Amino acid sequence: MPVIELLSESDWRSSPWPGGVSHELARWGESREGAWLARVSVAEIARSGPFTRYPGYRRWLAPLDDGGGLELVIDGVREQISAATAFSGDVEVAATLTRPARVWNLIAAANLSWTAEHVHDVVTRELPAGVVLIFAASERLGVELGSQQLGLPAKATLVSTSSQPVRLRVGASPGASAIVAHLGVTPAAAHGGERLVHLPRQLGVSIEGGELESTGGVDEVLARAFGIPQELAGGFDALVDCLSYVDVPEAGMTRVHTRPGGIIVVEVHDAERVAAPVFAYLVELIAFVNFRLRERGGNAVLTLSARR
Repeated sequence: MPVIELLSESDWRSSPWPGGVSHELARWGESREGAWLARVSVAEIARSGPFTRYPGYRRWLAPLDDGGGLELVIDGVREQISAATAFSGDVEVAATLTRPARVWNLIAAANLSWTAEHVHDVVTRELPAGVVLIFAASERLGVELGSQQLGLPAKATLVSTSSQPVRLRVGASPGASAIVAHLGVTPAAAHGGERLVHLPRQLGVSIEGGELESTGGVDEVLARAFGIPQELAGGFDALVDCLSYVDVPEAGMTRVHTRPGGIIVVEVHDAERVAAPVFAYLVELIAFVNFRLRERGGNAVLTLSARR
């Protein structure tokens, strides 16, 4: 089942570049030497001038706001950029603006297989194992990923990692748009690359929806399912404190744990029996745990699987 993380604008990592400001959304496969396999970002192009070159990478760019006439000179050829375009990171690229523009960027190693599209309607895709990214470019989107249904706020990004193929449906209302991209788990075989995007190890924790009769029931069931010592359990704050160390086994906060980089899937059976406010409490609790983990410099560890 896919592991899903939602990123908002507050999760963007912003830094200046010669032409403006780059807001990095996510990156994959970073090595100790600082090289990475792929990264996605939203770039503010504030002035005309050259783009940063990325030898050994491929680039895909989709205009979110073309500034009234964004032009790129790609390897000496001038193009009016009104739709998504792809080009090599090895060549010289320069932008010409009439006013500031904003674009969505995918930069991927030349030996990584990937796809990307800028959609303006309802689309359904059958995607292979790997990483799926969905960016709500203008308005809130309805997203179905496998059996899970989510609402994606404007400018939010959904990142899904799966070791199995997934079925995706993205619903954009008239006038809205979305970026949908897929990163292959392994590099394209034609390039003979050896690097991989290693999928996180997944551990499942199952709970019964019929036991979640109240927010207190959620607290009790999760404490029992994760093996939280009785003296540490007791309400939202206590649960968040304990589960925030679920990737640190030596902390002794839980008996169920994973190492950094792993994923724990909380699977709710008969989730349709859970009242909406109680289910919202469960979602908030898991989201807050992941927020705490990211505050510590780690990754999101808990994900929720439920059919409602």
